[in-house]
Amino acid sequence: MKNRLRTLIVVLSFSPIMSAQCLSGDCANGTGIWKDASGIIYKGEFRNGTIQSKIIDWGNNEFYKGKEYLGPLYSAVSQRKQIKMTYTPFGKEPKTFITNPVYLKQYNNRWFVVSLLEKDGFVFVNAFDRIDNLVVLDTEIPKDITFDAEEYFDPIVGVSRPMDGEIEEIEIQFTPDTYPYVKTKPIHHSQKNYDDECKVKIRVIRNRELENIIQVYS
Repeated sequence: MKNRLRTLIVVLSFSPIMSAQCLSGDCANGTGIWKDASGIIYKGEFRNGTIQSKIIDWGNNEFYKGKEYLGPLYSAVSQRKQIKMTYTPFGKEPKTFITNPVYLKQYNNRWFVVSLLEKDGFVFVNAFDRIDNLVVLDTEIPKDITFDAEEYFDPIVGVSRPMDGEIEEIEIQFTPDTYPYVKTKPIHHSQKNYDDECKVKIRVIRNRELENIIQVYS
């Protein structure tokens, strides 16, 4: 696929892309130290993955289905334990399988667990809200199963990475009123700003999350 340029007029109201991590302790249900995407570090109590603070609000959705799985999945990933999961994709029949969880990621106020069935196998990214049942097993994840989260997520917006996707340069044109918001809150870390023309360029693999942003704000 050749690189393509796409010019769009968009109205800005982008959702945040979280890239945070638990530095130590239990950031699911207990006491821990959490660093958010902007570098703010919080030390204190957590419940169902939500920071229990009276002075700052991370915008968590208390009614989000599946948030109860954050604690068990955090333990499974950190302790390298396999899981047995029943998962129901939207519009499809449920499937139950054993897999190897290797990473947790939040995007657009929705949690995802990244897993591999085997070494160098297909990367599954499953949303918590479609998990119907979860059991953390005693069996350990094979040592040869590894996952490079930075390499996998670096060229995309969101969480889905098409198997045959290639990096493209995408140009997006904004109105003078909306451009400053995009400049100060980039769509992707590769974003280059062109102040005189009120446009940005990003180098990413095109996926459904990016297409949704383009469709909503074009």
